[in-house]
Amino acid sequence: MDLMLNDGMVEVTAREDDATTFVDQNVNHGSNDIFSGRMAIGSNVGKDVSGCVSISEVMKNADLDWKVVQREIADKETGAVIPGWMANVRELDGKTLGIVNSRRYAICQNEDAFEFIGNIIGDEVSYARAGSLLGGRKVFVQVKLPECDILGDSFDMYLVFTNSHDGKGSVRAFVTPIRITCQNMLYLALERADRSWSCYHRGNVVERL
Repeated sequence: MDLMLNDGMVEVTAREDDATTFVDQNVNHGSNDIFSGRMAIGSNVGKDVSGCVSISEVMKNADLDWKVVQREIADKETGAVIPGWMANVRELDGKTLGIVNSRRYAICQNEDAFEFIGNIIGDEVSYARAGSLLGGRKVFVQVKLPECDILGDSFDMYLVFTNSHDGKGSVRAFVTPIRITCQNMLYLALERADRSWSCYHRGNVVERL
């Protein structure tokens, strides 16, 4: 399988007997671009989850009910394990989602990242849209907030929760008036968010949520 990380192509294969991932060593880890990848910027993302009443139902309907595991990385030419780096792999299908620093990075599963939505908003959560980008490297859940009145005009507001598994993002929540239906709308919402909160994938990230 080919995996695009930043500007370079990385050949990845999985050896099931020892759960080791083989890659080229010429990986560029420098970019923090949340939307780096092959997906066209206008592609539709996520699913309408307005009929869901729980986060578990949201995750199932939006195909987010999977876990991430880590595998060692080895040079595909020599077979030597590369120290200090691990591959984040989707357990469901073995897809590699990112290469991370094994000394600092901590996995935050989708269910853990989004479980606290009810704690922030309360029992009556109005889910709007949820899904993944770039083959699961980024995931999001959007919740509709009560209408906001500004100078007599009513506006819809949303709270968006995001998580990443590629090592280039954090667990994040932000408020936006933009309803996310495609990738460029999510990009615009992130860029224009005035209020946001984030939690890095380090240490016991679940406790800090």
